[in-house]
Amino acid sequence: MLKERQWQIPLSKIFVYLIAGWMADCSRMFHFQSLQNDPLIRAFLGGKCPHYTLLSKDLLRLEKIEDAAIEFKERVMDIIEP
Repeated sequence: MLKERQWQIPLSKIFVYLIAGWMADCSRMFHFQSLQNDPLIRAFLGGKCPHYTLLSKDLLRLEKIEDAAIEFKERVMDIIEP
């Protein structure tokens, strides 16, 4: 069931979650566990966060997508632009 819910989360939200986590000093995947129930992060992502145990699988999935690097850069710019 956990796996099914994770695939419903669009890659753009996973990008944003990874960026927010890295900005919050989550340098390892298990550090994202602390963000799972953070109300600000949850509100920013629309009410639910990607599960931290599946983020490494998401990164492997992103590796196979041709334009993932471009979209990742676009999401970073969306976040840091005023």
